[in-house]
Amino acid sequence: MLRSLAKVAVLGMTVAATSQVLAAPPQGVPHGPPPRPPVTVAPRMQPIPKVVPQSNAINRRPSAPQTAPRLDPTLGKGASFLGKLNAAHASTTALEHASATSTVGAIAAYKASTVSAQTSIKQYSGLVSQDQSAVTLAQTALDAAKAANPPVQADIDRATSDLSAAQQKLAADQAQLAASQQAIIDAQTTLSSSTNKALTPEAVAKLNQLLGI
Repeated sequence: MLRSLAKVAVLGMTVAATSQVLAAPPQGVPHGPPPRPPVTVAPRMQPIPKVVPQSNAINRRPSAPQTAPRLDPTLGKGASFLGKLNAAHASTTALEHASATSTVGAIAAYKASTVSAQTSIKQYSGLVSQDQSAVTLAQTALDAAKAANPPVQADIDRATSDLSAAQQKLAADQAQLAASQQAIIDAQTTLSSSTNKALTPEAVAKLNQLLGI
């Protein structure tokens, strides 16, 4: 009986020791179930940007709107009121060799007369301006000679002669200037008569523009 109890006691102690061994894991061994391996999450793929063709890129400059070329509004108008005088479009060679009885020949004669008159006007306008200055100086000299105390008759006679000469030169150049100005009017009258075309100031301006004068 005692021997049986002793065996039971030994068996109980063995079971208890075994339970302690199972309950307490060795040092350095983690207690409980093994840890789960970390879960790796794949990165989200970014959407691939759509490639814009170069022809449609933002940097493409918008094309400028097409506009119709502007026409000189005076062209048609000038052609209408010039009539046959549109022959002034003829080349320089044609003007030089045109018949004197033709419209082109009449225009060529008008151009030559007008150019010559314009040259004379420029020349005599300058001379008249110089003559007027000379007359002013001569008159001043005469006034000074007369105001001298006592006045010297020889000085007065000389100043009087100089003033007269200056006045005569001025009158001559003024006459030449007036003749040159009249030559332009005569050239217009002749052209109008030759072509049976009335020359208004507007027509003359357009004609001279075509002829380059």
